[in-house]
Order: sequence, then structure tokens, then C-alpha cells
Amino acid sequence: MEFVLASDLARFATRGGFQDGAYVRGAILERAQVRELQTKEQTQLMLRVKDLQNNVELLPENDANQKRAKENALRQVSERFDPIGN
Repeated sequence: MEFVLASDLARFATRGGFQDGAYVRGAILERAQVRELQTKEQTQLMLRVKDLQNNVELLPENDANQKRAKENALRQVSERFDPIGN
């Protein structure tokens, strides 16, 4: 549940408020600065995930156990993070 400050609602009301048919309980008030920060943080997270994937790809495959561990790690990274990037 998100909270809205009364001062924010008062400023909104002085600028025209809601239309008669508006579903006020479903309204989402969002600051552009917050949206930009969220986008920036999401981009940084995606870069960290790509770095993780690149590091996993660099793991050695000297024997069957290392190869299997690397394949499992790559599969887990792919399953967990590929849907996020799409």
C-alpha cells in the first residue's frame, strides 16, 4: 500500500483535481525524479547481472565436474535473469 501526503493531494486538487468518472483509489501519483531513479537502478542491476553471467562463462572446464558445475550455473543465471532483461 502506498501513502500520499495530504499536501500532495491539496496541490493536486488546486490544479483541477480528479474528473467525475475517475477511480480515485486506483490512482498512482508518481514523481518523475523517482521514476528516473528507479530506471537508473534497474539499468545498473541489469549490468551487474550481465557481469555475473560473463564471470560464469569464464569459469574453467578442466574436468567433467567443473564443466557440469559451469553448465548448471549458466542455466541458473539464464533461467532467473533472462526474463528480466526481456
